[in-house]
Amino acid sequence: GNSLEIIDSGIFCKQSFGGSKIENIKDKFIQIPEESAKHLILIAGTNNLKRDGTEIIMKKYDELISDAKSRNLRKISIVGILRRTDIDDYTESKRIGLNLRLSQLCEKYEIDFIYEKMYDWYLAGDGLHLSERGENELAKVIQTHCTSYFN
Repeated sequence: GNSLEIIDSGIFCKQSFGGSKIENIKDKFIQIPEESAKHLILIAGTNNLKRDGTEIIMKKYDELISDAKSRNLRKISIVGILRRTDIDDYTESKRIGLNLRLSQLCEKYEIDFIYEKMYDWYLAGDGLHLSERGENELAKVIQTHCTSYFN
């Protein structure tokens, strides 16, 4: 599902909100105290793929990024919509197209877009959630991304 990651000066703290959609994440991250040292990593969108059209999803991302930008945070990054194997080819094509548009939206807002090529073994048996190994691989990508700002 979707989750919210908070990276603070090399200390990683994960807050996950299973079953949430893009529009639910804002209500979660506004509860985080504003501190200019925080780097907010947002992972969202997999639960919107089947339910919403591309224009609706992009509008929700635009609102989410705009809300995040209004907070006093050091850095904001968004992870591209993660791969799923429980969807048809059309929905997978939609995911790929949305990630291209999301990377452009991130560029517009001057925030980082993190994309990780995902393999089947990244996913648990349900085809939606990450396996333990997949979580570890994605965490490495995020950690590498974040630590590049401390060097």
